[in-house]
Amino acid sequence: PHDILNTRVLGVPSLLFAVFFLLVPWVVLPMAVVLGVFDTRASPASLQCFFVIAVAAAGLIGIVAEMARRRCSARSFTPLERRIRDFNETLLSRNPHPKPSERGPGRAVSVELLTELLHTFADLVQERTAYYLSSNITVPLLSPYKLSYSEFVGPKPVDYFVSHYWGTAFRHFVATVTKHAQSCAHRSSWKQISYWICFLSNNQFRIPDELGNGDWRESSFYRALTSPSCEATCMVLDDQALPLTRSWCLFEVLQTYKLLKKTDGQ
Repeated sequence: PHDILNTRVLGVPSLLFAVFFLLVPWVVLPMAVVLGVFDTRASPASLQCFFVIAVAAAGLIGIVAEMARRRCSARSFTPLERRIRDFNETLLSRNPHPKPSERGPGRAVSVELLTELLHTFADLVQERTAYYLSSNITVPLLSPYKLSYSEFVGPKPVDYFVSHYWGTAFRHFVATVTKHAQSCAHRSSWKQISYWICFLSNNQFRIPDELGNGDWRESSFYRALTSPSCEATCMVLDDQALPLTRSWCLFEVLQTYKLLKKTDGQ
């Protein structure tokens, strides 16, 4: 059933073709016989009546077929697709007109929105990582808009830059960032602290631009990390310290130490 709903013949949905071929032998032809359309002595009134009824019947069946198609199509969504659709509606109700923003420090995500993302999909994500989250949830969610997650939910200026490995369980990642935010005693509302997180702050549909098109000084990473509003770099570690095996994480550590040295020198 799913195939006939989504395939087309000569640009026309297959379901309408099926309705047409059922309509002609079982409805139109018997009606023509009853009204004497094939009789050479048929009156113009009979012919007119036949065509009016045929058009009306075709229109009615077409409407019913379209309703059936939409209903069956809605039922064909997987649980994950339905969750993404509902989450999309929730986010759009709060930010009805998401728009692009300049890459870099202005695309951070608050702890509150980060935890909302986890809680919405926790039963589906379970112990999976950012690789799963990006490929199966955030990229499909953002595909119609071609925006970063931060832009879609409403971007915020960066407070902290997060250096991490995508292979860390997303649940562990969120718990770590939340713990850090809660430790910031100088903040009145830790849920509103904003973190620059690459898979949520970068536009995954424009990666070359996010990487600076060959110039690392123009990359979103460097811009966010060196922004005056960025207070510090946070690294999410696991028991194997895997972020330190990633070249981008090492780049971020290097830039952080260079900033620290520059600040100490002043």
